[in-house]
Order: sequence, then structure tokens, then C-alpha cells
Amino acid sequence: TSIREATMPIYQEKRKGKKVKDRWRVRIWHKGKKTDWTVEGKKKDAEAFEARKRLELEANAPQAEVRTAPTFFKFSTQRYMTHASLHLKASTLAGRKYAIATLIEFFGDMKLTEITAPTVERFIKIQLDRGLRPSSVNDLTKVLRAVLAYAREINVPCAEPRIFKVPEKGRPGLKRWTTEEVFKLYDKTRELSPELLPLVVALANTGMRRGEALNLRWRDVDLEARVITIRPSEEWQPKTGKARQVPINDA
Repeated sequence: TSIREATMPIYQEKRKGKKVKDRWRVRIWHKGKKTDWTVEGKKKDAEAFEARKRLELEANAPQAEVRTAPTFFKFSTQRYMTHASLHLKASTLAGRKYAIATLIEFFGDMKLTEITAPTVERFIKIQLDRGLRPSSVNDLTKVLRAVLAYAREINVPCAEPRIFKVPEKGRPGLKRWTTEEVFKLYDKTRELSPELLPLVVALANTGMRRGEALNLRWRDVDLEARVITIRPSEEWQPKTGKARQVPINDA
């Protein structure tokens, strides 16, 4: 099973290379075998179906499996993500999937009982050596703590390592880009990826986050009133989970 298949088991169905509206393919791996279903409706309907199916499979599993410490890969993809999908909002769940995929790269083959404090410290050092910011490393270990806490909650054999936060430096003061710097950015974008120039111009002039800009729809752009509305949808939610408005400047 690939990390992508295990952590992102829901795909929009395609016909002749084109996505089919309101039809989703749900794939679940259980005991080394995969099963596919087709679900009609919105993506949230497919996610609810996938969560129910996983719980059904776990309910029918022999109790002996619970008393044996599973690997981090098996537990996080088959049990924790099912739990998370029922309790986290969509935007948080999306980030959680990518954090789990990163954790699997290091802890995947380890049993939950083998994840000790020295092991976690090695993971942290590797991430920092790769150039990851302390805040990002702390986000990853926060997810690791959540996975292990859930294992203990449902009585799955699991270690209980002390996981310390990496010290984070104070947030730097805000830096205002000069007009020259902005146009240098435009020139470099035009040189490397000209198709992204409109997106970069929009980000630079509105302060929108990348996800907000990529999920923007024309119906939310009011050129007459000169305002952009960032609103949650069934497929995506802004970071705060709440709608907000962004002014459109002359540029």
C-alpha cells in the first residue's frame, strides 16, 4: 500500500480522463487486501461512508489483534485516520493527512511500543537538519502525540514517550516589501513559471493565502464593489473556518 493510497483513500471517479461530478471511489486496505466502492453524492458523503466501513471492518476483527502492538503505519492509516475523519473539520483533516504521511516515512515500520523518547529525538533532529522550521517540527510531534494518545485511549499496546517541544524563536517583525522587490518577484515568476504570474500578482496585492486564492471562484469576486469574499465550501475551508473579505486595490 502506498502512503498516498493509505492516507488519501477517496478519489473522484473519472471517465475518459474527466472527473465525474458527485461520484467518488472509496478504497480501503484491510489485512493486505483492497476493496473499492463507488459512492454517489458530495465528498463528505464518501468520507462518512469510508469511516463507517473502516469501523465495520475493525468491529469484525479478532480481539487478539488489539492486544498485539501494530506498526505505526498500520495503526495511523487504518485506525487513527478513521477516528480523525469523524472528529476533525475538513481543513484540519487535510493537513493531518500530510503530517501522518511525513511521520510514516520515519516511524512507519516501528511498532507503537517501539516509539521511545530517544527515537522521537532522532526524528526531530532529522527534520531540523532537513531545514524544517521548529514550529513545523512541533506541528508534526503534536500529531504524533495525538496518534499515540488515541492508541492508549482504545487500549492498543503503545509506548508513552515524553515528547518535548522544540524552542521557537519569537516571530520576526512584519517586513514590508518595496515596489522594487515586488517587481523582481514578478520578473522571476515570468521567467520560471509565467502561467503562475496572475496568481502571484493576486497574492501580492491582496494578502490572500495560497489555498484561498486557489479555491477562489468568480462569483466571490465583486469588481464593482472592489471586494473579494473568502468563504468556506464543502470541498475547502479557510484557515480560520470563517468567511472574510479582502479589498481589491488599483493594481
